Amino acid sequence: MICLCQSDETVKEILDYIGDDFKTVPYLYADVVKYGTGAPNVRTWVDRAPDGALQGVYLLYYDCLHFFTRDDDGYPMETLLNAVEFLNPKVIMTRRNMGMRLEDILSPQYVPEKICVFDFERVEAEECESVCEAASRDDIRKMIDIMMTEDIYTSVYKRETLEKQMMERYDDHFSHYFLMKDGENLVAAYTTFAEVPRMILFGSLIVNPAYRGKGYAGVIIKRACRALAKEGVTKVTSIDAKNAASLRAHKKIGAFPIGTLYKFVRK
Repeated sequence: MICLCQSDETVKEILDYIGDDFKTVPYLYADVVKYGTGAPNVRTWVDRAPDGALQGVYLLYYDCLHFFTRDDDGYPMETLLNAVEFLNPKVIMTRRNMGMRLEDILSPQYVPEKICVFDFERVEAEECESVCEAASRDDIRKMIDIMMTEDIYTSVYKRETLEKQMMERYDDHFSHYFLMKDGENLVAAYTTFAEVPRMILFGSLIVNPAYRGKGYAGVIIKRACRALAKEGVTKVTSIDAKNAASLRAHKKIGAFPIGTLYKFVRK
């Protein structure tokens, strides 16, 4: 039985259910911590077995449906498909094994993509000479200008939707924005999608096309890791499997893959 999450007790139950798997579903985990009981554009549901135990978690963030179950290989697919049909999300995100099952039966109007999750535990976050500035709202718009030239963003977002989400996280102090500039030009940016008690989730790595291939990506990643170093807090990021440049930049500084997410994008 699927029920809407409306209490802090249910949020705690969800977090206990996710447990140490939080790194493998970082977006769902962060959003449950921040918005578990609901927000204007976020809703969370739990799926309970007949004995009342949790067997699945659904979270709709705008038009992206995140799903988690401990039983990726045995969860009833009819339940998941019914939720997809009812909510009609633009994007669906699951862990790898569930994604492989879903790929075989989901409507062909959803195109599967793979997302690599990286851990920063081995990254040497040494001091960097390059200065990183705090972002203004205009800076965020410049970041979005660059992001909207990339297929990995335009395939999922309209500009107004992306700007609304990034500004919301900016206003909620849910994200940090690390910038490198050359005069008025934005050279590189690295953001956090969320910062919650157990985890910092880094989001978009952006390098201006005019400045690529010069090592700025590694510099800004290390600077962000140093600035946000916290005892007992895991730092992770997710990278589109087709984004070869970002994958190389993260591996080069010592970040390592810990899992794969499936992302299904409706045509």
